Amino acid sequence: MAWLRLDMQKKVLYLMDGGQELDQVPLEVHNANASEYRLKVPFQWFDGNDDPGAMTIVLEPSMAEVV
Repeated sequence: MAWLRLDMQKKVLYLMDGGQELDQVPLEVHNANASEYRLKVPFQWFDGNDDPGAMTIVLEPSMAEVV
């Protein structure tokens, strides 16, 4: 199952498949005073014949469960 992993230390969002990193996008500072970031998620993550039927977004490393 594909899932997203957000690494706030590295400021990167990863597209994962099981425990394997498939792709990544950097977070861009939107408002440094409020610790707000923006990112551009590639559309190809969500189209194509092998697009995921389900996706989990993991905000905290302790919440990650690879199924």
